[in-house]
Amino acid sequence: MDLDSDEEPAAKGRAKKPAAKKKAGGAAYTPLEEQYVDLRKKYPDVLLVIEVGYKFRFFDEDARVTSKHLGIVAYLDHNFLTASIPSQRLPVHVKRLVHAGYKVGVVRQMETAALKKVGDNRSGPFVRKLTNLYTTSTLVDDLGLSELNPDSAAAAADAAVDVQPAAGFLVCLSKSKSKGQGVLDREKVTVAIVGVQLATGDVVYDEFEDNGVRNELSTRLLHLHPAEILLPMDPLSAATEKLIANYAEQSVYANAGEDAVRVERLRDTVWKRTRAKDYLAQFYASSDSTSPTSALLMGTASSLPDTVLVCLAALLRYLEDFGLRHVFKTTESFRKFTERIEMCLNGNTLNNLEIFRTQEGTERGSLFSLMDHTVTSFGRRMLRKWVGKPLKEKAALEERTNAVEELVTGEFGSSDFLRDIVAAIKKAPDLERGVARIQYGRVFAPAEGDRATVSSPLLRGILAAVPKVAVAVEPLTEALNGKAAQANDKENLFVEDSMNEERWTGIKTEKDAIAMVEEELDEHLKEVRRKLKIPDLQYASVSQVDYLIEVRNSLVKSVPSSWKKVGSTKAVSRFHTPFITEKMQERDRHKELLKAEADRSYKAFLEDVASVGSEMRACVEKIGILDCLASLATLAQQSGYTKPVFVDEAVIEVSEGRHPMVETIISNYVPNDIRLNSKERCLIITGPNMGGKSCYIREVALICIMAQIGSYVPAGSAKLGLVDAVYTRMGASDNIQKGQSTFMTELAETAEILQQASERSLVILDELGRGTSTHDGQAIAMATLSHIVTDVRSLTLFVTHYPSVGIMEKQFPGVARNAHMGYLEEGGGEVVFLYKLTEGLAHRSYGLNVARLAGLPTTVLECAEGKASEMEHAVEGRRRVALAKAFASAFGGGAISGDISERIRTLVC
Repeated sequence: MDLDSDEEPAAKGRAKKPAAKKKAGGAAYTPLEEQYVDLRKKYPDVLLVIEVGYKFRFFDEDARVTSKHLGIVAYLDHNFLTASIPSQRLPVHVKRLVHAGYKVGVVRQMETAALKKVGDNRSGPFVRKLTNLYTTSTLVDDLGLSELNPDSAAAAADAAVDVQPAAGFLVCLSKSKSKGQGVLDREKVTVAIVGVQLATGDVVYDEFEDNGVRNELSTRLLHLHPAEILLPMDPLSAATEKLIANYAEQSVYANAGEDAVRVERLRDTVWKRTRAKDYLAQFYASSDSTSPTSALLMGTASSLPDTVLVCLAALLRYLEDFGLRHVFKTTESFRKFTERIEMCLNGNTLNNLEIFRTQEGTERGSLFSLMDHTVTSFGRRMLRKWVGKPLKEKAALEERTNAVEELVTGEFGSSDFLRDIVAAIKKAPDLERGVARIQYGRVFAPAEGDRATVSSPLLRGILAAVPKVAVAVEPLTEALNGKAAQANDKENLFVEDSMNEERWTGIKTEKDAIAMVEEELDEHLKEVRRKLKIPDLQYASVSQVDYLIEVRNSLVKSVPSSWKKVGSTKAVSRFHTPFITEKMQERDRHKELLKAEADRSYKAFLEDVASVGSEMRACVEKIGILDCLASLATLAQQSGYTKPVFVDEAVIEVSEGRHPMVETIISNYVPNDIRLNSKERCLIITGPNMGGKSCYIREVALICIMAQIGSYVPAGSAKLGLVDAVYTRMGASDNIQKGQSTFMTELAETAEILQQASERSLVILDELGRGTSTHDGQAIAMATLSHIVTDVRSLTLFVTHYPSVGIMEKQFPGVARNAHMGYLEEGGGEVVFLYKLTEGLAHRSYGLNVARLAGLPTTVLECAEGKASEMEHAVEGRRRVALAKAFASAFGGGAISGDISERIRTLVC
């Protein structure tokens, strides 16, 4: 692999360092050390793993790093610090280093001892070359684990280590175009992003305008969950750089230092638009300039925005060094970040509703973990996409929910075939990764299926796709020797009659040559028997050394001096004759050539398999959909779940609704109803602290999201109009990394909602305005709610501790409605929570009750109660004074004007 190191500067995880130099007066470099120095100059940012005989060695700073991460000993050897690992442990150790954030390069010996003896390099060091590069996102194969002896203890130990290839995206961002400059670096910019999931072959792209706090970029990072981010050398805007740095730091915290997001900057080679287009044209033309597919690919790429093309070209250049550019050679792989029929949940909604992770940062307890009953890895990945991007097209959604219903109540429960299908996919390997690896020439995994009669069009389409791919794959599978495939035996992998002559000739030639050498060695044994006068003498094999002649030590004197002693025990000595030595070297050469021919034929076979890659990818996608539908059917079978009914108008009518995650940990969960529609579209919710307000609004949002995923929902009944988005503003937290206070964060998120929400959106605002003074907070809360009701006109849940906001019910009769979480006030100021939504306004929040529950000292509580009483009397006194002045002014003029009447009415209310 010819890598242009000038294009790859140092990245996070390994500091760029100058090539090692011999100290003045130090020992001369050995040939191996000279090779290391040359490799270090060519690949300054790569942690090098160098094959030396039956071990892999690390040198200099690499040895120090690996000693720390792998727990192996590093010691000074000649001029450099060094450390080593056995060759069979390479896969596990490389994966550990990659997941720690390093770019790891494997340097292999390009010749064997057998071939070296007859080559031009017989007196020089082994030729070594960088053959593989790996980073977190590009680790798409098993690094040779499959080629290990499956019965060996080392292979079993390696396979037992739970270090899997990353499923995260490799993401590239382009330089953004500024749309203006404001305070706190809140400029608006246009951002381009391209992400590729190398494990599956998915390519996602987008160009979007983002606000100053980069909420749109944050949303895309949360959905794509990148393992590696590529940036141009020139810094992006301050807001973008802060967001990326914050995202990478949070990943380190969430994963305890492992699986950290790797950030690398690429030199300005293809960041220019014209150069990017030329580079892409050259890449697609090099595939097959006469192929219609090549023209289609170039046409697809050319139709993308210029900034997206720049990202695509940068990714192509980066992946060239990894041998993974084939991922961009299928048009089916390209998709826009959000399709027309999808509703993309933004970053705040993902976090506030705990869609993928809880507030504690764990997946367990999230909505995704609740809904995930998939049995395959590729099905699980697909379900994650479904959960993050619910449907907003009625026809597609009903098709999905009807399929789930049939799996729950139809033939699924009695059909042996469908049960067998589910059982079969449960045992299936990661077929999606398998299809992707075929394109990279790494592995092969066939899929099979059959037909069944079902009523759901979606299920029928899935089951029809499986036999179609079987027809395409059958000729390929017939070419395989099943036993050899299971034993990872490439030399006997193919049935001879199934291969074309060109592919088979090389393998047959080398096999014949090996057989001839072995026949000559068998004939030689007869001569050895006569020489030693041992008629029943047989060759022995010890420690993988063959054709040994064992002679009892008492007869060693009869052995010719020209024989080479190989080893001995107390009883026998072992020898090779000059003829055996010569023939074994000849056999070893032919074995190496046979291995090379088998590898060549295997790669050609993978090209054949890749030719039906589109059909296989489509089939795997269908099986993944079946897995997701079965997962939703499993959830639907739980007690208290119902199939939602979808209508065209904007409406949310749910009876006996429950919070899907909370009810799993609370046995006596209190259900609630919700009623919103295009006319009565705003619910103002008040009530005591800890009374269940936040749980209620999350419950409503989660039921809407689950329904539009295609799931049954936790409710007695649900009639829903499809929402185009779910926007949430909850919680009080600052954002130090972005330089924003709690109140600034609160208002920035609210501003984004007001700009993006529509009449078909569900908007949830929880305690807006509490980040500032009472009067300012009330004013902002009331003004915002008024704007939503009159201008945005979305379906709205507005939670507040300001009783004055309740006036909006009278200001917008029939549109806004007051409700509160029910409670009972008992003696001593204690409050019993009923957790039931009740009509009307709650005038108190009972914060002192929460203080009591929290265990504040009695003296503090008593003082607080006194202060609260004083302030209530003061507020009431000011209200009465204002009323008195209003009446005096009115009657003093002899009549009550309309303005004064309105003023009095407002004060009384």
